[in-house]
Amino acid sequence: MKLKSSYKSFDEILRAHIDKNTKEREKFTDNQWWWASDLGLCQRKQFFRRLELKATESKEYGIQFLGRDGTALHEWRQKAAKEMDCVVESEYNLKDKKLRYKGRFDILVKLKSGLSLIDIKSQRSEAFWRRKKLPLKNKIQRFQKLQLASYVYFAKRKWPELEEARLYFVDRGSGVREEYIFHFNKKIFDAVLTELKELNDHWTKEKFPDINKDWLCRYCPYRSICKEVDKEKLTVKQTTKKYAYKNKSMEK
Repeated sequence: MKLKSSYKSFDEILRAHIDKNTKEREKFTDNQWWWASDLGLCQRKQFFRRLELKATESKEYGIQFLGRDGTALHEWRQKAAKEMDCVVESEYNLKDKKLRYKGRFDILVKLKSGLSLIDIKSQRSEAFWRRKKLPLKNKIQRFQKLQLASYVYFAKRKWPELEEARLYFVDRGSGVREEYIFHFNKKIFDAVLTELKELNDHWTKEKFPDINKDWLCRYCPYRSICKEVDKEKLTVKQTTKKYAYKNKSMEK
């Protein structure tokens, strides 16, 4: 067994693994969908991702590490619920070809109240306690409700008896948890369908959605492209030709 490698630090090994894993995943990622995790957020960013544009801003390793830590946080909870014989499904894929919707919920469990679809949210301590101090009506953001409602709407096709969903927040720093219960109605399901229809309408017409300017813009991997689109009045075809990984026509 060789006792040396080319890596200078343990962190360098982990970063190399992230790079390798990301390249492998990109080979099999199907971007021709509107992802549940993006609903309620900037529609233009969703559009850019589906066009498979090259990100002009790299994703920081810190964010990549947090994502993987979050996955580990999910996995042990899913395993625990399974060992208690309470899991109906976990990491289940939902699709609607007509609406081009694609989502994957964390876990569907059996409770005393019946079936409950759980979305696990890990947060850094500052964000967890800041949210916890907010008035009840402001504790959950609209996009979080929209994403969760989309899971329920499409999951009900297989589990029509599903009437309940929960957001399960975990503070990564202290392990403190909060659980919020939702019983969604037609109004929010209509909001989910409206957003999907808007996205599909823009796609069919080959027209960029308006930008949703907020604090998330500074973390967007397409922010330079977005600025250029507005400044130079670029069309979808011009933008695709310049920034797409592959020069191909838009798939309907």
